[in-house]
Amino acid sequence: MNTPSLDNIISLKIPDAVGLTGLSRTRIYDAIRHGHIVKVRAGRQSLVLASSLRAYVESLPRAAPA
Repeated sequence: MNTPSLDNIISLKIPDAVGLTGLSRTRIYDAIRHGHIVKVRAGRQSLVLASSLRAYVESLPRAAPA
């Protein structure tokens, strides 16, 4: 079974973004509110653009070596 990656995904539902990144739902919505992650609507469904999600995660500070 292939592990999903953001390389071949265009958009994700919020719960999928949470599961894929490990970020909390609150953190995802805060990033959307501050314009770091782009949210779009498809009818009643909210989706986040995978490219903006990837850019946001890559912009987070790196952890210090243990």
